[in-house]
Amino acid sequence: MADVIKKRIIDKEFVKILESTPSSSKIWIAGLLVVIAIGLVAFVLQVINGHEVTGMRDNVVWGVYIINFIFFVGISYSGAFISGILHFF
Repeated sequence: MADVIKKRIIDKEFVKILESTPSSSKIWIAGLLVVIAIGLVAFVLQVINGHEVTGMRDNVVWGVYIINFIFFVGISYSGAFISGILHFF
C-alpha cells in the first residue's frame, strides 16, 4: 500500500513537469519539423527529377549511398565494440 502512495506522489510530481511545455521546447520542435520538411522536399525532388538535382550524373550514383551506409554501420559497430570492452573490464 505504501508503494502505491509513493507512486502516486511521484506521478503527480512528474505530471506537472510533463504537462507544462516551455516555449523554448516548442520553438525547438518547430525548428526540427522545418528541417524534416526540407529533407522530405529534397527527397521528393530527387525521386521526381533524378540524380541531376544532386549534381551526380554518373552511371554509379548509388555508390555514395552504399559508402554512407557502410560508414555508419562501421561507426555503430565500433561503438558497440568499445562498449563491450568497457563492460568486460
